Amino acid sequence: MKENFLLDLIKIRLKNKIKLDNKNNNKINFFKNLNIKKNSIEISGKNNELEIRSNVELKNVVIKLNGKNNKIVIKENSKLKDTDIIVNEKNNKIIISENIKIYKSYFFINGENSKIFVGKDTTIEGAKLNSQENNNEIFIGENCMFSYNVEVRNTDSHPIFDFQNKLINNGQKVIIKDRVWLSEGVTVLKGVVIENDCVVGAKSLVTKSIDKSNSLSAGIPAKIIKEKVKWRRFFDNKEIK
Repeated sequence: MKENFLLDLIKIRLKNKIKLDNKNNNKINFFKNLNIKKNSIEISGKNNELEIRSNVELKNVVIKLNGKNNKIVIKENSKLKDTDIIVNEKNNKIIISENIKIYKSYFFINGENSKIFVGKDTTIEGAKLNSQENNNEIFIGENCMFSYNVEVRNTDSHPIFDFQNKLINNGQKVIIKDRVWLSEGVTVLKGVVIENDCVVGAKSLVTKSIDKSNSLSAGIPAKIIKEKVKWRRFFDNKEIK
């Protein structure tokens, strides 16, 4: 069994471009039954770790970990394709939970003590998750569905100061709870909380929290336009009235 696992590791290294600075306690932990090919993985800095658990598929994924004490975990049965994951600075984490599908996306952390978390059974067809500044977070719950060209950011990316040189646009956490559907082209800005079972219409700009579950929001800025709704991933024409 151990020999088979070692053979799998050799195949992974042959099918991917992997650059690991292991002199500074950087690590890659590969689990079993992996389908990993045509990826570029680069880990430098100090005490950084990439963990890819069993039955994960990666194709055309770029992973760059540098800085200090950062960690990326991709959990069981997840699939990532054509996606970039970049972590800088120190003490940051990206956690991709079980049974997740992510395509054509971009995950970025630049700061300290920050986190991006994606809950199990979530699908992302094309999103940019941008986390910057210190002690910040993007949290995405379970069984969410993100369409194309979605952007979630907990920062303005550039600082604004008053005349006393005080920062006036600090970053703020973004929390998207369970079973939220973000339609094509939705942008979610810093400080937003979206409650469970919500739908956000195409091209909407979410600047304030959506505080009612089972609601439909749309517009620029997004506002609740209908309550007591529910959604699911696929049509069953027999049930449509």
